[in-house]
Amino acid sequence: MSTKSDIMVAFASLLGELPVNSISTQAIFNRAGVSRRTFGRYFSGKEDIVIAQMKQDFEDPIRALLNLMPFEHMDNATKMLYARNFNALQANWPYYSAIVDGWGLPWLIRRYTNIALELERISVPLADGITPEEQDFARHFFAGIGGVALQWWIESGFCVSAEDLADFVDTWAYGNRRLHLRSR
Repeated sequence: MSTKSDIMVAFASLLGELPVNSISTQAIFNRAGVSRRTFGRYFSGKEDIVIAQMKQDFEDPIRALLNLMPFEHMDNATKMLYARNFNALQANWPYYSAIVDGWGLPWLIRRYTNIALELERISVPLADGITPEEQDFARHFFAGIGGVALQWWIESGFCVSAEDLADFVDTWAYGNRRLHLRSR
């Protein structure tokens, strides 16, 4: 394991024992067995560790997938990318739950949306006939939709599977479908 990983594991271990706001950076580097200086080479504080974990859970696997197969050649690529992210969050929910308990759901959703925005920049090529400004707006819009979907899913207690949530996002955001309500 690398020093960076040691620090991330130490933080996760402490998170299982203490509320996030009670964990000091000194406790993290003591648990990791590194000096303050070494800790500072990798992270400026707890938030950086959580963001690194989010990137490890969400961004890194998707970058690897996109390197194997270009986005434009994947069927249902958007749905697959969202499902991968939602499954990663659910698989590591004890970790993220502790973060939400300490820093709030809006903190987590903002960070997720920033990562999703970066992934949109990586994976979505400019469409023909769309200005760079329109494309940038669309990237922000779709990253925000992912964040809103994630917030709803967490608040609903994961009432649907990650794949179903990804299908909802794909259908409603990308499929431009309209809601048909039944009359009572």
